[in-house]
Amino acid sequence: MKKLLTSILTAVLILGGVCVSTYALSEENVVEPRAQIFEEEITKAIPVKNASGKQIGTLNTKCTATLRYVNGKFTIDSYKLTATSKSIGTTRVSATVVSKSSSGLLISVTWKVKAQFATIPPQIVYTTSSVNYNFN
Repeated sequence: MKKLLTSILTAVLILGGVCVSTYALSEENVVEPRAQIFEEEITKAIPVKNASGKQIGTLNTKCTATLRYVNGKFTIDSYKLTATSKSIGTTRVSATVVSKSSSGLLISVTWKVKAQFATIPPQIVYTTSSVNYNFN
């Protein structure tokens, strides 16, 4: 009986050791890919127009994206859109985002441009402009 119990315990210990060894080996062989992070910036000018539709200048817009590179493939982690207000002569110009979408490395944005002319009474002209920021 004692010999049988010793044999069973030995078998359990051997099997347990094999299972632990196999688990330890499989954990060592797992290699996680290292991601590289990049920040890229694209600046594009959008037209500013007067009430008759004539272009009177441009306003710079900027898309700053955080790109992740893993296993030979880029993806966009996050992005930020900005348009700096400025004056064209006596006209104050600004822009806001109306809509935005992204697909792969392409970000599409529709900007609403506001041009406030220094007339009495002040005249405000709104136009929209679509811009694609391609990070390929």
